[in-house]
Amino acid sequence: MLRVSWLLGVFFALFSAYDLSGQAKSKRHETLGWFAYLNTCRISEHWSVVSDAQNRVFLDPLRQHQFVVRSKVQRTLGSGWETGPGMCLFLQSPQDPNSPSRLVVPELRPFLDVVNKQTTRKLMIEQQYRIEARWFHRVENNELASGYVFGNFRIRYRFGVRIPMLKDPTSGTARLLLRLNDEVHVNAGSNIVRNSFDQNRLYGGLQTPLGPDWALELGAMHWFQQRPSGDDYWERTVFRLGVEHRLDLRNNKDG
Repeated sequence: MLRVSWLLGVFFALFSAYDLSGQAKSKRHETLGWFAYLNTCRISEHWSVVSDAQNRVFLDPLRQHQFVVRSKVQRTLGSGWETGPGMCLFLQSPQDPNSPSRLVVPELRPFLDVVNKQTTRKLMIEQQYRIEARWFHRVENNELASGYVFGNFRIRYRFGVRIPMLKDPTSGTARLLLRLNDEVHVNAGSNIVRNSFDQNRLYGGLQTPLGPDWALELGAMHWFQQRPSGDDYWERTVFRLGVEHRLDLRNNKDG
């Protein structure tokens, strides 16, 4: 059952991206840089807090695009399954790097996700299912107004693999990991008229440890997103530099 589910998920994600890219009437290409910090804080045998902060910028011209702070409480369920609720603060600058506006619009995203990780002799397979609700800060006359308004729900599915490329001959731990994943986003709600498909992200990167608790990752992403009109699309190339940090606060490692 697990193998069938992830095969269907991968097929759906890749088919959606291919099918819609062929139908796109208007595509605008942009190049961005994402700079990310990810922290996993282990509190007990079954509980962790997972947080990340990301700064996303246009590279040509150099201009702020998005800033993201996200955190979730994660519960280990066993057999490779994890789940937990979280909250995201999303600061959106104008989508056009040449826009004269400097308005930054906050968005609140409560979410719930379920993650499954399975390790084989040659790689680790990871699936993430997430549903999030999007609440946008009110804007009037290109200025922030009082309060938030509900936008829509968004359902996300990500399939990824981690493949050890180089191993330490003494410890057997990976010195270089190849990470590949594909994620599809689907919109839902009464406000969604022409863009039920939201976006697809195809990513590849290399990760290397910087010590027992730190890792550095460099990768690239093809980010294809449908705009609300339904006929126009963003096609973005993203270069990503990320740092992962793991903390273990358990006093009793046996739980």
